[in-house]
Amino acid sequence: MHMRTTLDLPEKLVEDAQRLGHTRTKREAVVAALEEFVRAKRRAELIATLGTMRINLTHEDLRAMREGDEPPVPDAPLRLSRWDKAAAVDTREG
Repeated sequence: MHMRTTLDLPEKLVEDAQRLGHTRTKREAVVAALEEFVRAKRRAELIATLGTMRINLTHEDLRAMREGDEPPVPDAPLRLSRWDKAAAVDTREG
């Protein structure tokens, strides 16, 4: 699905995006820039969530997993928490 819109963009910025992105049209440059922006934000969100999941595994569970045995079935569902907010990356602008 496409969305037709009119934008007032800085000409130099669009020209630079076309040149650096090796795009033929302004539309291709804007689409490429938006795709890269979305990828970067998703990557930042993923990085921010790393280390925020606690899984209760014993040394024996980890050893069995390394040796290729079946992974352990937890007694209780995994608990997800934001216990390490200080290490999270703030992806908000401003």
